[in-house]
Amino acid sequence: MKNKTYNVDSYPPMFSTVDIALFSIMNDELGVMLIKRAEEPFKDHWALPGGHVDAELDVDAEAAARRELKEETNLENIYLEQLYTFTTKGRDPREEIANRTCRIFSIAHFVLIDHHKVKAIAGSDASDVKWFKLSELPKLSFDHGKIIQTAVNRIRNKINYTNVGFELVPAKFTIPELRAVFEKVLGRDLN
Repeated sequence: MKNKTYNVDSYPPMFSTVDIALFSIMNDELGVMLIKRAEEPFKDHWALPGGHVDAELDVDAEAAARRELKEETNLENIYLEQLYTFTTKGRDPREEIANRTCRIFSIAHFVLIDHHKVKAIAGSDASDVKWFKLSELPKLSFDHGKIIQTAVNRIRNKINYTNVGFELVPAKFTIPELRAVFEKVLGRDLN
């Protein structure tokens, strides 16, 4: 087999990023953790925690998600599940680099946790971190509204066939307590 050489300059640049959607029950409904961006683009706007996959620091996208979560919210040792890869052109304003079209893909992750059990602290390129009810979301950066909606749909489907809802009840719980969690996640009453 002959060794081939490739002219990498003939390929458009592509970058991988990660975004993390952390969900919890906020009083009577599902909520999500957001950071206030401390840097451009979208400085002082709310967004999901996340950032670029660093080829030197990260073994894979999950490692990048864990690193970014730690850097921006001080949260670690949290179970993350890969959600979806978002690839729509124009999802990030940094796609235009040196008059050459660049594509930025986001490998999104999600998790359902009890917000009472974690203490998020803004760090790195986040100036603030806060939990928001889904019904009270601020204007979001990038395509993070689409990422949140995709994650909500996945969680609502998963709660019916996995034990993901158990993250939101105490070690000892009653069936009515578990039912209340299911109703809050699903956004409807159960019969």
